[in-house]
Amino acid sequence: MANKEIDTGPLGTRSEIEIEFSEIRIKIEELCQTPVGRNLAGSLRPSVDPAQVGRWLEETDEIRRQLEQGWDPPAIGSAGDIFPLLLRVRKGAFLRPEELVQVSLVLECAESIRRYLKSRSDFLPRVREHFGPVAGIPGIHDQIRKSIDPSGTIRDGASSELARLRRRKDSIEEEIRERIQELVGSPALEDILQDQYFTLRAGRYVLPVKSERRSDLKGIIHDFSSSGATVFIEPEPVVDLNNHLRVAEGEIVQEEERILQKITFFIQEEVERLEEILRRIGEFDLLLAKARLSRILGGGEVRISSFPEFSIRLGRHPLLVLQKPEVVANDLALDGEHRGVIISGPNTGGKTVTLKMVGLSAAMFQSGIIPALGDGSRLPVFGRILAVIGEGQSLARGLSAFAAEVVRVREVLEHVGPGSLVILDDLFGGTDPREGAILARALLRVLVERGGVVLVTTHFPELKTLPLEDSRFEAAAVEFDLKKMAPTYRVRRGVPGRSYGLEIAELLGLGGDVVSSAGREMGGEGKLDEILSRLHRIEGERARLREELEGEKKRLQDARRELEREKEEISRKKGSLLSEAREEFRAVVERMEREGREILQKMRKSRTRKQAGERVEELKSVEERLRREAGLTQEPAGTSGLLPAEKGPVWV
Repeated sequence: MANKEIDTGPLGTRSEIEIEFSEIRIKIEELCQTPVGRNLAGSLRPSVDPAQVGRWLEETDEIRRQLEQGWDPPAIGSAGDIFPLLLRVRKGAFLRPEELVQVSLVLECAESIRRYLKSRSDFLPRVREHFGPVAGIPGIHDQIRKSIDPSGTIRDGASSELARLRRRKDSIEEEIRERIQELVGSPALEDILQDQYFTLRAGRYVLPVKSERRSDLKGIIHDFSSSGATVFIEPEPVVDLNNHLRVAEGEIVQEEERILQKITFFIQEEVERLEEILRRIGEFDLLLAKARLSRILGGGEVRISSFPEFSIRLGRHPLLVLQKPEVVANDLALDGEHRGVIISGPNTGGKTVTLKMVGLSAAMFQSGIIPALGDGSRLPVFGRILAVIGEGQSLARGLSAFAAEVVRVREVLEHVGPGSLVILDDLFGGTDPREGAILARALLRVLVERGGVVLVTTHFPELKTLPLEDSRFEAAAVEFDLKKMAPTYRVRRGVPGRSYGLEIAELLGLGGDVVSSAGREMGGEGKLDEILSRLHRIEGERARLREELEGEKKRLQDARRELEREKEEISRKKGSLLSEAREEFRAVVERMEREGREILQKMRKSRTRKQAGERVEELKSVEERLRREAGLTQEPAGTSGLLPAEKGPVWV
């Protein structure tokens, strides 16, 4: 563990360890796909430039949204770290086939990124703006793919000369195998050979000959078996052919090296561009890892605020979120009037977790990672994040816990300045309570005067009451459920918290007489705890009433929305019913008019008054029937029955 606050930007090495930012860096490394991305993750540091922080967060959020919608980015894990290869190229070396395959894979990944960004350009404006130049180099990629297969073997088609030389080599080899196979099957050699086969030694075809019969076969001895019983002899009839084969193989090697040198020369001309492409692939990989972690944490939209103001809504400790899904979320804020929060309450109540949550969230935020905070949260870009958490006792340096803490606080004072966030856990709790409290009060005032924002946890009553004396500080408490005698891990703003030391001691079995005696000896401190208890009860009642009011408000809003929905539904149905009624009435009227006209035509054709009367009665009957079908009890206004207006008699 680092013993000193080594200056590495806004987050020193010791503070980084104490807020556990290194754990987030490790998680980012695990989520990276490429060696270059993992290297970048390993050196990830918060930025103090608001513009850069804003750009990082926008890029992360754009990718995160695509992940949430199922648009997975391309797999780029095949892009290896080719920086050492490119350095060799700069020095004039030529690359081997398998190394050229690595270059080709990097170019393929770059092209995959380019296609992905182009296909999602409307949704990734900031990402495309940053990574737009990322693209392959088609000339080099095509040359490598044409010349070398994925396994790293140079293809016959790499050059016409290579294809010709390989065909010649194959022809020579075929002739050698035929000749030596004849020797293996020859009756004259049956007693000389150790076994009926041929093999290779030093690239030349040989026969396994019994050691005691080696003088019976003319040729060149190349090797012996481990037992010495077998001698491997190159028969004289194939010596010349083997020589021709070695020459052909040498010519092939020369041609292959010429091909590799030619491709390497192309790479040498583009080496700077290739290095930039590889860097961009690593940066893109790092961005994907940030977006994936941000998605896992499930944070909302967090905006940049002006120092010293910050507002954390539903904040959860990122490392706890990674361990378990259900984590108590808390709100914590500072407005322009306050510069420090003094958090008090029982042990194991969540005070230290709250401090680390703020510090770690700020460091992640300034590194382009969306922390586990709720929508509407705001954080400034801190110039420094300084933390003193834990005892820091050092036996090697001969420091007690208190002495080690003083050394750490001294280092904080050396680095603190305008825009700093200072986190102090159980400040000076390892010494005399009165002296520790006096030191702590003085330190907090100095830190604020130097331009810092301070978050501190304490059990000192003198620190708990500091907000009553100095308006630059605000009190907060971690809650404790007296009925269950257990912490709730919720932070309540505006009131200091009780430590509940006596209650917890009694709960854990410390004798009742001891606890009672301790309570009597507390004196004024006991009265302070009593006041704090009353404040917590009042605040708890206020919180309960506020919660009930919010619930009632929500119910009224829901009822209002439901009423509006019902009104819209009634209006819609009314309109639909009126429309149907109009259509039905129109259809009835049309039928009435049509049947009336038919009866009128019959009446005109009637020859006698009697026939005309019968037609009139028929018309009235039709009219009454149609009225019943239409649901009418009287004539519509402006109508006078089915008889159309006619001049003169209705009969002829």
